[in-house]
Amino acid sequence: VQRLRAALQGLDRPAIPGGSRATIEEIDEEVQRLHRTVTAVSHWAALEAGTLEATLEPHDLRALLAEITERFVSRRAPDLVVTVELQPDIEDEVRLDARLFASAIVSLLENARDHGAGPVRIHASRAHTKIEVVVRDSGPGAPYERIGRLDEPFRAVPPGAVGTGLGLGLRNA
Repeated sequence: VQRLRAALQGLDRPAIPGGSRATIEEIDEEVQRLHRTVTAVSHWAALEAGTLEATLEPHDLRALLAEITERFVSRRAPDLVVTVELQPDIEDEVRLDARLFASAIVSLLENARDHGAGPVRIHASRAHTKIEVVVRDSGPGAPYERIGRLDEPFRAVPPGAVGTGLGLGLRNA
């Protein structure tokens, strides 16, 4: 996957004719999707093995959520409206693993984009000694009979749908 990504990045895209450039853009999107899938499988395997370690460092939650959502919308969902709201009692800095946190938020945003409907609202509030971050879209939600299986790896995705079924399970990381 890394070699494919490097080869695609090395192309002089403006010099490529229009039709071929569109095909290369599609290939690039699929390689990026493959990279995200491989990363998700790797995270899942590490979670299962108990080897995924979080590096907790202080981060500005508001700035981090803004960065994650702006990057996601600009690169993967330009028509999606995402709002971020934090309760005033949340400190300026919270200790978290930014990589794992971003992965979980992006997974939920992808789920909202692929299976829900906009707008998407991200709301952070204090829950006793923890901070709860809720990502809510305006879609119909999962059918009742599937609710209990949404975080089961490889089983959450109905036949014919896009995805691995890993994302919602990884959100608990």
